[in-house]
Amino acid sequence: MTPRRLFAAGVAVCAVLLGVALYFEHVMRLEPCPLCMVQRVLVVLLALVMAAAALRNPRGWGVRACGALIALLGLAGTAVAGRHVYLQGLPPGQVPECGPGLGYILDAFPLGEAIGLILSGSGECAEVQWTLLGLDPGRLRGIQPRGHCVVRDRLACLPGWSSFPRGDGESIGCA
Repeated sequence: MTPRRLFAAGVAVCAVLLGVALYFEHVMRLEPCPLCMVQRVLVVLLALVMAAAALRNPRGWGVRACGALIALLGLAGTAVAGRHVYLQGLPPGQVPECGPGLGYILDAFPLGEAIGLILSGSGECAEVQWTLLGLDPGRLRGIQPRGHCVVRDRLACLPGWSSFPRGDGESIGCA
């Protein structure tokens, strides 16, 4: 599979994820918490990077740069999903108080402080509103960014990239 097709497939996955999130918000009337909104922003950024890469069809270092940016965004998504799962696993007495809404936080605080407040999470981030196969939304979103590592691993099998390091000291082997 060519890099262009991999990037296009990534855009399709992001579109499905965003569609499902909008369905839950507007049809099922589930209000997204601030961490959910951060996840959406990261998925949109992933989609934009992959769409640009699919349209541009980079070669050589361009594919590596796009893959690195996708991996960074995927790691950020994994970190936010991990924070979400952590908050949902807290005992009731340790769950933080519900904070102000995302709109208020962004309006009232400087961006750096607003990001810190959002990532610290609040009571509404700890509430599990639905599950799918026993997995809550935070755990499901934790699976999604790892899918981008599959794309990175596949890109590593392209000519000139056969010994791309995985991060655990090993190299990705291509069959």
